[in-house]
Amino acid sequence: MNSIEISIWVGVTLLGITCAALCSGFETGMYSINRIRLNIRLAANDSSAKRLKRELDHSNRLLATLLIGVTVFGDLSAVGISSLLESTGISDTWVVVLNVLILTPILFIMGDAVPKELFRTGADRLTYILTPLVILLRWLFTLLLVLPLVVQCGKLAAKLVKGSSESGLETPRESIAALLKEGVQHGILSEAQTTMLDRALLLRDTRIRGEMIPWSKVRTIMTTWDRKQVTDLLSRASFSRYPVVDPSGRIVGTVDHINLCLNAGTPITSLMAPPVVLEPDASVRDGLMKLRAADAWLGIVMSAGRPVGVVTASDLIEPLVGSRVKAEKV
Repeated sequence: MNSIEISIWVGVTLLGITCAALCSGFETGMYSINRIRLNIRLAANDSSAKRLKRELDHSNRLLATLLIGVTVFGDLSAVGISSLLESTGISDTWVVVLNVLILTPILFIMGDAVPKELFRTGADRLTYILTPLVILLRWLFTLLLVLPLVVQCGKLAAKLVKGSSESGLETPRESIAALLKEGVQHGILSEAQTTMLDRALLLRDTRIRGEMIPWSKVRTIMTTWDRKQVTDLLSRASFSRYPVVDPSGRIVGTVDHINLCLNAGTPITSLMAPPVVLEPDASVRDGLMKLRAADAWLGIVMSAGRPVGVVTASDLIEPLVGSRVKAEKV
């Protein structure tokens, strides 16, 4: 083997190891990239972010491209090293032995471990830079019909084992939750911020029934009470708001503790606000919106025409902030 042939096989070997390393590293990069930063770059109309997003949107195809690349270029480097060893005139047995001794550590260290670590720590930079190379490989493997065959085989295998499709995140909420977790991992969001945002996602499914105070524990004020009866109740209870009921037991309004104290000579009916009626199976989010629309703090939870409890805005906020505002009792 002359010097030109040796140079060619050295180049083939280096090309195989380098491309296998890039494919292996990009696979780690596609999982490690910060999706929040990616979305920010997309909002800024960044062309490299758009290219990367198009590839990530077809994760099965992207993964197949990378795995084919690792296999093809790994084999290419093996052929190159074998040819170089054969040029020395040693026996085929020693070619196989030396090939294993040389190629295995090189591919494991330089073609797998090192690039994976580089892409893990530099995913937000390297993946954008190397996306055009991955797209080029995808086109090449598609023209050779290798990629479509691998993708279809993968889909068939997924159907046989009842696997999921492209994404493991079934709902937009799960996708957002995953983004929040990535925000914590990459230091963009604190754990406290992520916890609050995660709770906010649950507000739609949290029901008022689980946050209300049962009617049996509620203190009410009658419209017919005189000042002494009102004062006796206020001295024994420290609640901030009270439902107001008429002699028939019908709820006609709500009244604030402080207004009763500051307006001793004013009739209760003049101090009370219209009741805000909430359904027990309505979501906490809907309850908060209804209280806000009515500029009220206390809601009466009704079921089948009768009261089953009361709930304050602080009760409804509790699932979000994680602690009850003790001053707001009813």
